[in-house]
Amino acid sequence: MTKHDKTAIPEDTKLVRLAHGGREQNWWRVRAQDDRYVVLTRQAPFRPAGEVEYTIIDWERGVRGPSNLIGQGWHETMPDEECEHLLRALNGLDDDGHPHVEVSHRNNVPIQILRISGVER
Repeated sequence: MTKHDKTAIPEDTKLVRLAHGGREQNWWRVRAQDDRYVVLTRQAPFRPAGEVEYTIIDWERGVRGPSNLIGQGWHETMPDEECEHLLRALNGLDDDGHPHVEVSHRNNVPIQILRISGVER
């Protein structure tokens, strides 16, 4: 899959396996997406069950990574409504008056999709 191919993740996709630094990573769960962004989460390593880490794919820039917020966190457990809230904030449409959010310019990597799955594991 090409790194800038927005159709690489079809709407019905549930899981995506991403690469980083030549290493295969765990499956990420697709939580929210639009034409430009995809919000993905997975269980945070060495954290209690339910605490997740997230990454955001930015098709326009061809990168993925955390948000540009100080500390780069969004929400510890990322329930569905927080994933949608993050997607709105990425598009500058935050109803709560929060500043525009984008993928970090300092902490990002090129998009490398290894596999996709339409089935939850």
